[in-house]
Amino acid sequence: MSEDQLAKIARLISFEKQIRETKSLVELQYTLTNELRNVIPFAHAFFCYWPKNKKITVAAVSDIAVVDRTSIIVNTIEKIGKQKMYENFEEVHSFIVQKNQDDTPSETGEGYLPSNFVWVPCASVHNDKQGILILTKHTEWSEDETELLKHISQTVGHALSYFLNKNKLSSFLKFFISSWFQFFLSAAVIGSMFLNVSMSTLGTAEIIPKKAFFITSTIDGVVKDVKVDNNDQVNKNDELVIFETAELNSQYQLSLASLNIAQTELLRVKQSSFSSSQEKAKIKELEAQVQYQEQEVNYQKALLDQAIIQAPTSGIAIVGEKSAILGQPFSVGQKIFTLADPTQIQVKIMMPVKDSITIKEGARVKVFLDIDPMNAIEGKVERFLYEPEKTSEDILAFKVLAFIDDKKLPRIGLRGSAKIYGEDVKLFFYLFRKPITTVRQFIGL
Repeated sequence: MSEDQLAKIARLISFEKQIRETKSLVELQYTLTNELRNVIPFAHAFFCYWPKNKKITVAAVSDIAVVDRTSIIVNTIEKIGKQKMYENFEEVHSFIVQKNQDDTPSETGEGYLPSNFVWVPCASVHNDKQGILILTKHTEWSEDETELLKHISQTVGHALSYFLNKNKLSSFLKFFISSWFQFFLSAAVIGSMFLNVSMSTLGTAEIIPKKAFFITSTIDGVVKDVKVDNNDQVNKNDELVIFETAELNSQYQLSLASLNIAQTELLRVKQSSFSSSQEKAKIKELEAQVQYQEQEVNYQKALLDQAIIQAPTSGIAIVGEKSAILGQPFSVGQKIFTLADPTQIQVKIMMPVKDSITIKEGARVKVFLDIDPMNAIEGKVERFLYEPEKTSEDILAFKVLAFIDDKKLPRIGLRGSAKIYGEDVKLFFYLFRKPITTVRQFIGL
């Protein structure tokens, strides 16, 4: 490879580097119409963007900072480009414009143009044609120069694709920041501040039974077995809980033995009372003792019968962890688990104090369960407590109870979030309620 060829390749690489380093369309146009002369000699260079309506408009000219739209040369190039567009010349090729053509200035005039032209469409791989480069010179264009321009057109097309797509976004943003748009946008925002919206707040929700039967311990004892599991359907008089009966059986057997002893002693005294006045005096005491032992036996028998707890009504068992019940001692009246009617449910909503709003009975409620967060369950506030309480998350919250309007009732125990709607307020107050509250607390007004 000769030194001349190496020099051409070096100039081409340098030119492509300049194209890649351009930061704007204006800089790219200048580099294309002026720095290209270092790679391929030419007399004039004209750059135009690829038109949509086949009307060519010159955007940049070599050696000129600002394009003069009234220039004869510019008008001539635009007419030549328009003719080429109608001829559908979409490939790089050279052509000759005769000097006696009406559209070409004379050689002696200021707007002299050489006769030898080259048409260079600049296209990218992804966005098709982006621009057109028209070069002129006094000598004919060689085949090597035409092939080199084909390579350069792809580089230029890629750079134009980047800047033009970026420019579309910039134009779009400029429209949004224009003064008229800002005026209408500001007016719309200010006007919307006076719209009425429903005040609302969010809280954690849980489906709970409306009428729950608490299964409580009937005796002081240790739970031996729980016959039901969580969410089991229970019928009336079904066995639910069985207590340990070893100690109760012992007490019952002892009371029976004591009763037998008392009855035997009473019988002996009655028999000997005929011969002894002292024995006769003991009869009343022993009869009272027998009566007491009979009551003791009945009491121990009742405790044994109560060692098995039966369901007072039908429903769903809400047991929780059986391991927390089995083997644990319970006192009389202590809750073991809950029996609930699945057709009688309500929603318990814990509304944080910091997000509380004025709530009225019958206020609208939307419940979003965790198992189906996309569908809301409609409900209405039934009652609410004025005194807050701490939740399991250690948050101070008001308890709100709501009933569900939906015919398809959710399962007891499901959790999610609920939105409670309050009275109508202006959108401004709805958006800035918390900042206003914070400012008032800070400045004391």
